[in-house]
Amino acid sequence: MKTRSLLGKEASALLLAVIVTLAAFRGGMRQWLLAGEFAAYGLWLFLPWIGNCVYRFRLYVKKHWIARQTRAAAVVVETYESEVIVPQKTRTIGELLLLHVNFRITGYLQSAFPGVTWEWLIEEPEMLAIEGGTGRVKLFGIDEYTHAEITLDKAAKLTCDMLKIMSLSDAPDTETQKPAAEPMNVEAWFSICGKNLITACIAKLDSLGHKKLSIKESGDIFIIQDGREAVGSNRLQQFPAKAHWENLVTALANAGITAAVAGEVIDIMW
Repeated sequence: MKTRSLLGKEASALLLAVIVTLAAFRGGMRQWLLAGEFAAYGLWLFLPWIGNCVYRFRLYVKKHWIARQTRAAAVVVETYESEVIVPQKTRTIGELLLLHVNFRITGYLQSAFPGVTWEWLIEEPEMLAIEGGTGRVKLFGIDEYTHAEITLDKAAKLTCDMLKIMSLSDAPDTETQKPAAEPMNVEAWFSICGKNLITACIAKLDSLGHKKLSIKESGDIFIIQDGREAVGSNRLQQFPAKAHWENLVTALANAGITAAVAGEVIDIMW
């Protein structure tokens, strides 16, 4: 069995060096050698402790450097999220529906009057887009009309009644002025201004047993009853001039309505 030395290797080396110094040297030389030996021994004892302190210091510095970098990265991310990724205000359902309705109205109007622009004259048009109803708009860029009544029913069907509003002082003298036949999109006029009124008159007259109605160039709708003209209260606004009647007959046929030009009137049969 091995026995453990009572003194370490370092202490044994120091003891041997001290004995040699005491035996071999005298005077001041002995003192310097003894001081050097004890200093070397002390340095040797403290080297592990110094190394441990240096190691701990390096760990401390590394730990705090990593923590500082992490905090800096967190600040950058927080700043980026707060300054760049800012949640925008989302539109309400009413605003989105109104945009959709606005595009439909614009397409509807510009199909007949290219270049026309408009604006709402009612408060909270979003409610009209949500609940339906009728609202007035003002038109710009056309001479024939100044306003329009926009109707959106519960089935989201869009209709447009064209209006021209002016003061009596601005009204033209009908005795001295006659409207000239100008280029006209007859199909667009029929879709916007004529289709609803004509189909409503056909349905009403058909229920009363009639099979034909006629339309004058003035837009007046009448029937022949007891050999005489019976003019109703319905009048088609901005009815196409006679030069456009053939195109109007075609537009009526495309809508499933049988019509023909008969002299000074257009006859519609069913």
